[in-house]
Amino acid sequence: HWKQLEHLHDHLEPFYEATLMVEGRQTTLADHFQALDWLLDTLDSSKLRFLELSQSTRRRLNSDAWKYLSNCALTAWSKAHKYYLKADTKSHAYYAAIILNPTLKLAWFEQAWRGH
Repeated sequence: HWKQLEHLHDHLEPFYEATLMVEGRQTTLADHFQALDWLLDTLDSSKLRFLELSQSTRRRLNSDAWKYLSNCALTAWSKAHKYYLKADTKSHAYYAAIILNPTLKLAWFEQAWRGH
């Protein structure tokens, strides 16, 4: 069970980091959207990693725990994706916030969406 707790801690760490990234008075809307985008990617990786661990330990007792953690990551991803879609489809604020940020502009989209 210690290994499961270690993996869980590692996969929860990005939430702490994202919270630190967007807290305070100096953050912008672009920071929030970047953090949400990063969390979605991280949650997708977590979901796949826990599923791999579940399949590799299928014959052992702790396989169900990994599958449960994979489902938890999927649920978290679905919730974050719900908010991402609201920003993406109902408002142009997402795009405007990134493009109007002088340090990001279109380069951020080109890099973030390169694989899509």
